[in-house]
Amino acid sequence: MTTRSQETRIALVGGRPLRQHALAALLERGGFSVLETWNERTSFHRLVASWRPGAVVFDTEGSCTDESLNWVVGFKARFGGTSLVIIVSDMHRVLSRHLLEAGADALLDMDDPPEALATAVRSALRSETWISPKLSLGILKGQLQDYPEPLTVREMQVLELMCQGYRNAEIADVLGISLFTVKNHVSKILAKLGAGSRLEAVLVAMQLGMLDEGSGAPISLR
Repeated sequence: MTTRSQETRIALVGGRPLRQHALAALLERGGFSVLETWNERTSFHRLVASWRPGAVVFDTEGSCTDESLNWVVGFKARFGGTSLVIIVSDMHRVLSRHLLEAGADALLDMDDPPEALATAVRSALRSETWISPKLSLGILKGQLQDYPEPLTVREMQVLELMCQGYRNAEIADVLGISLFTVKNHVSKILAKLGAGSRLEAVLVAMQLGMLDEGSGAPISLR
């Protein structure tokens, strides 16, 4: 059970030192105590296990990647009772939706006003989902978007192999095509699905019912 004193403790992860100091100052101005800033996400788990902060602020610096999503999934699986506030960019609206599904309690846009950080943290600590207005419209549009341009038979074959964890060179071997051709197919798949990465493309395809969610092996991040 999270105590009242723990609720005022906030831990920071990600971001460059200057950004971390700025975020820490904003949180302290909002009445919170910042335990420590940390860049190494793996070691950060040890900090959380030891100090048990009320909330964690994860700054992606606008570079929300497959690794970021996987980290969120792992963090919430281990520390489900700790609120997680993530700072992202509207450039990643599709992945932002999956961050919420993975357990993020609040999402801020990098361009939100300074006072939004404390507001988001307070909402998360009350178990209330908080989404930046700058992100909510993009997420809603993503949910309501039309079905993407159909993939060709070959693109579907590549997508299915991507879902099974095959890398580009392995896909080329399986399909008997050149590595250049595979990369071209992958680029077209990402463009048609409006995805910024391989993992995001697979997630979108699953969400649209284009892939069997239970059939794929772990997805390669390369």
